[in-house]
Amino acid sequence: MKRQGPTRIPCLIPFYRRLALSILFACCCPRSVLAKMGGIAPTACAISQISPWEEQLERSCTVKKSWGRRDPDDSCCFPSAARFLSTFFRGGSSTIPEQAETDEFLHVGSLVDIDSLVDGENVDAEKNAEVATTEDSSASSISGDETEEKEKVELEELVFPLITEGDGHETDPDQIPKRFLMMQKGNREHAKESLEATLKWREEVHVDTILSRPHPQLDKCKAIVPHFFSGRDKMGNVVFVQRPGRIDLDLAHRNNVTMGDLLTHYIYTIEYCWNILEPSPGGLMTNVIDLSGISLRIVNKEMIGFLKEFVHMMSANYPSRSCKTLIINAPRWFGGTYRLLKPLLRESTKAKIEICNGGKKQDDILRKHLGGANVPEELLLTPSETSTPSESEEDICGPHSLSEKGLRSFCMKYLDGNDMEMQVVI
Repeated sequence: MKRQGPTRIPCLIPFYRRLALSILFACCCPRSVLAKMGGIAPTACAISQISPWEEQLERSCTVKKSWGRRDPDDSCCFPSAARFLSTFFRGGSSTIPEQAETDEFLHVGSLVDIDSLVDGENVDAEKNAEVATTEDSSASSISGDETEEKEKVELEELVFPLITEGDGHETDPDQIPKRFLMMQKGNREHAKESLEATLKWREEVHVDTILSRPHPQLDKCKAIVPHFFSGRDKMGNVVFVQRPGRIDLDLAHRNNVTMGDLLTHYIYTIEYCWNILEPSPGGLMTNVIDLSGISLRIVNKEMIGFLKEFVHMMSANYPSRSCKTLIINAPRWFGGTYRLLKPLLRESTKAKIEICNGGKKQDDILRKHLGGANVPEELLLTPSETSTPSESEEDICGPHSLSEKGLRSFCMKYLDGNDMEMQVVI
């Protein structure tokens, strides 16, 4: 006996009534009847989660159709109504979707599950967005960590040895830098001894890497012993101004800064000068030592010990770096103190020292060696009537020079790289 196909409803009812009846029929008809109509067993429907009515719709809509048109190869009474129902329950546009999108939609478990599908899609989209955000943040974090780690590595690699290219050791048979031979007036044996002593000192104090280490006491040390790079003299040499008459030992005690800390600070400052500020092996410095404010009352054993240690350290380990040393505003009794320090100085160093006792003559000497526009106003007793302050930051000389700003910026860079802060003067 020939098997009859699924029951069909004659296409005699107007389109919209057929549509309403089909929806009512799909909602009210038992699932077993729908399974028989679609030729699908109930167990198959349960497994595939596709209702027989939806399967019937899918079978009736295998090609794109316009509204109200009937499929010539199918006697179904609502061929294009399936697309309308798909759009209606999906909450989307009434335009006919592409076949791939329609097929994907028609394989939903049931029409009542469409809302849950949409919600599921939204949840998945939110999860995907969260995952993407997490991945982006993780990538950014990794990238930031790599950048920070790279920066720290670069900071740690900052090493400045004593013997450098261009200092004359390349052509010397004993590889002695020219500065040490000049210090000993060509005496090779004495120059070798001085070089070995300096190398030993640098190793003990770890001078080669001192600029790589954070220096949080920079501001404190500058407040206790005022000093600064004021700029350059008329020959282009670095000008370093020191004001020992304003040493505040009480301030040092309040801030727990020892004489050893001050010496370490000076090493840091001088190493910055010869490796960052003026890296040329033949670079020279003009020292200006301002003794204004100094008195016998503040010149105690502690200060004299610090000055002697400082002078010896500079003279023995940084030879032939001085172009000129100008001691200004020296009191009358300074001669006696100078005689205590004089034996520690080499003859070549003594010849470069000039002592001034103030007055117009002192100002003329400063202008002669530094240049009229390169003398800090703080050091002049009689400011020049013809000199006018410069509006360019590059021409500023004094405690706020570009050289000083560069030193502090360099120090802050290494503090930040080591998660440290500059100590506040109290």
